[in-house]
Amino acid sequence: MILRRQISLRSGKLSACARMMGVSILLLPMAAVAQDFPSGTWNGGGAPGQPAPPAPSPGHDFPSAADPAPKPKPKPRAAKPKPDKTAIANDDDGAPRKGKSRGSDDSARIVVKVNDDPITAREISQRQRVMGGADIQDKVKANMQRLIKSPETTERLKGILNEVVKANEGKSRDEIIEIFEARKKAFAMNLQKQAVESARNSVSPAVRKSAKDALIEERLKLQAAKTAGITVSEEEVNKQFGMIAQRNKMTMEQFGQHLKGAGIDMNTMKSRTKADIAWMEVVRKKFGHQIAITSRDVDRIVAAGPAGEDGTELQLQRISLQLLNKVDQSALAKRQLEAEAARANFTGCQQSAALANTISGARFEDLGPRSPMSVPEPTRSLLLSARDGEMLPPAVGPTGVELWVVCGRKAVSADKQKREAAEDEAKQAEFSILAKKYLRDLRQDAVIDDLEAGGS
Repeated sequence: MILRRQISLRSGKLSACARMMGVSILLLPMAAVAQDFPSGTWNGGGAPGQPAPPAPSPGHDFPSAADPAPKPKPKPRAAKPKPDKTAIANDDDGAPRKGKSRGSDDSARIVVKVNDDPITAREISQRQRVMGGADIQDKVKANMQRLIKSPETTERLKGILNEVVKANEGKSRDEIIEIFEARKKAFAMNLQKQAVESARNSVSPAVRKSAKDALIEERLKLQAAKTAGITVSEEEVNKQFGMIAQRNKMTMEQFGQHLKGAGIDMNTMKSRTKADIAWMEVVRKKFGHQIAITSRDVDRIVAAGPAGEDGTELQLQRISLQLLNKVDQSALAKRQLEAEAARANFTGCQQSAALANTISGARFEDLGPRSPMSVPEPTRSLLLSARDGEMLPPAVGPTGVELWVVCGRKAVSADKQKREAAEDEAKQAEFSILAKKYLRDLRQDAVIDDLEAGGS
């Protein structure tokens, strides 16, 4: 049996394989492109410093035992190998090399200290990804297109195919193709790693500085909250985080997966959310008594704004069936069944609190009068369409399964709505001015050691 007769892949089909490989790269999900890959880029596979095997000679499918052995040629003097500055910690087939990957310890390196509170290189890198994610994605796509079109990529693919054939003589055509497909996929993943790492390294230094400054301010905010005796619970953070996910039309789990696909740790976003909540309370506690908005201020803002229309205000209640343990489909399904049973036993707004007490882990909230605009879709439209005294079907919310109740409604004149909104706008503007000044003072008084810049 002659192997080259079993596998009729001539040089033209090598090119076709290269094109297939290019398509495979493009069809891989972007979540794979945006993973947190090791630093560096692909070095062509094989052992460090070793060239790739030569491609098959013209007129041959693959080397076989029937081909005459070439005459030995004198070995040229070995040139001193140049250091590969772009090598990553994996071979082209995805197998990890021995030893530590470059940068594995660098992520824990302390870069800045804010009143002895450390900020690591990884935290800065994570914040960079949050602040410059869109720009990086565009650069990744451009890098991948460049790598796919590179002649070196095609040649390396031919070399991989040649290696697979030589190492698997005697196997069937289908078996060799299956092995080659696995190697090709690993090769494509390493090209993706190279594209991602190159894109991240090209991020503007200004983005890194902005990320570092944001983390410094975050530390100062949390330190101020601790001094003021303000604590933020995990429940508060998750609630706010759930609202962010809802605004992006995702559940918390989906939003977490979305962030992971972009190489961003969910804890990075939660840390920022916690600092924002704490800082808001710090500012309100410290400056709330100083804010005084007069009727004249409100009149001026209302007069400058657009004309409004009459609206509706809803009297709302909510029962939340919280997911106490790890979220999974079975736990969620159980909570939904409990919510359906509670809805079947609902008799009116007066009994909502008592009904919630019959459900383990349920929480009742009398939300009072609320503008429909304060409730996210699609719940908002369902509430507006519901009858007074009606409980909506169960819906999945930020912390579990929710049951919303409409207990009444009333028309609100546009003038009242506009004045309330104008007063809130004026207060927020005053708070913002005072908050910026206070944060600037905290930064001036803080001991900030920038270890990269030699201290400050």
